[in-house]
Amino acid sequence: PRRSRRITSCRLREKDMSTIAPRGLSVTGRRLMPSVANHYPRARSVTVDQASGNLRLMWCDGEARTFNPLWLRDNCSATRHKSSRQKLVSAASLPAELRPAVAEIKTEDDVLRVVWEPDLHESAYSAAWLRSFSDDIPAEVPAPSLRVVPPLMRFSVGDLEAGDDTLRWSWLSELHEHGAVLVHDAPCEKKTVMQVAQWIGPVQNQIYGEAWDVVSSENAINIAYTGEYLGPHMDLCYYESPPGVQLLHCMEFPAEITGGESLLIDAFAVANALRKSDPQAFADLSRIPATFVKDHSDRAEPVLMSFRRPHFSLNAQGAVVGVFWSPPFEGPLHAPLEDVPRYYRAYKALHQAIEEAPRLHHRLLPGEMLVFNNRRMLHGRAAFSLPGGASKRWLRGCYVNIDDFANQYNVLRRRHAALHGDGPSAAASRPIGNQDWSCGRTFGLP
Repeated sequence: PRRSRRITSCRLREKDMSTIAPRGLSVTGRRLMPSVANHYPRARSVTVDQASGNLRLMWCDGEARTFNPLWLRDNCSATRHKSSRQKLVSAASLPAELRPAVAEIKTEDDVLRVVWEPDLHESAYSAAWLRSFSDDIPAEVPAPSLRVVPPLMRFSVGDLEAGDDTLRWSWLSELHEHGAVLVHDAPCEKKTVMQVAQWIGPVQNQIYGEAWDVVSSENAINIAYTGEYLGPHMDLCYYESPPGVQLLHCMEFPAEITGGESLLIDAFAVANALRKSDPQAFADLSRIPATFVKDHSDRAEPVLMSFRRPHFSLNAQGAVVGVFWSPPFEGPLHAPLEDVPRYYRAYKALHQAIEEAPRLHHRLLPGEMLVFNNRRMLHGRAAFSLPGGASKRWLRGCYVNIDDFANQYNVLRRRHAALHGDGPSAAASRPIGNQDWSCGRTFGLP
């Protein structure tokens, strides 16, 4: 028979049971993610299920979490390299019969201490860090809903260039929450757009170069380089990892040009609305892969790229974590014969939903820069023509990789939550569009 295990539950005195002052440090002294730290009540007790070995942690406000012993042992901070924080012990090497011999709350540090059988390894876990992990993974996560698109929040290049950390956090937070912002007073110089991009992350090189110019021309290599209507779309869907943040800097846009206004539509809001209005279309577009193609040999550097994937990417709980929509770059559908009519019916439903969705229209002025999440916001442009005497409509653009944007956003969110005691927010757990199954939640290490 299994020998008995000593299980202790340390209860706090009544004066300790209220919410404590902000805490942002783990037991190793490292900063936790803002969704982890700050204004959480202290842990109250721990119990162990005799049959499974699961540990049940209770907090003073009644919240509780249940943890598998293998998961806890795999996340022991003592098995990570001290400076790099990389794992030194593989989960494959954990003892098969892992059980907690001792489990107790160290009230002075708000830490769960566990001694493990059979090797008597000792682990310590910040209770605040453990609280960030929920027993249940929700099927739905906070997602934007179809509504009137709010006006773009404006940020001055001069203010951002000054490097104020709080202002840059406000800038990226707004970009993450609403999908787009407007930067103004940007000098109309070719280098400006890349300078602003680098405040988010490295400029992402691709087939158009690091930066490109959107100017109408004869024999254009892209519809964007004409005056024709450009419907809502996402750029570079034929890439495995399409660009994340797109920046479009208005260099010239004479007042006598009619049309040419930029438009934005929240693709995630459209996807979630379609799930409710036409579940079958949503299911088919989450399953049947579309084909995205860039096949252009008549250019200085020929391009032949294709990528197949469904229009909607879902995680295990069915939450939308990616949307892909780019009609100008769609290639032949490759699907079983019975799926072809299903796909085209669903495609038509999505197209109609996009056309009817609320959209933001904005005519860029010289010196303005539209900055938006290409993985979330569909963008387009009204048709325009150049009257006699007008020079040209000239935008200069570049991209930042979605993961570089997410990295900068997460670093600033952790820093400012620790400074100001901010708790979790809907924006912090909103999908960023990079197909991450955690739907925007970022987990710091123990």
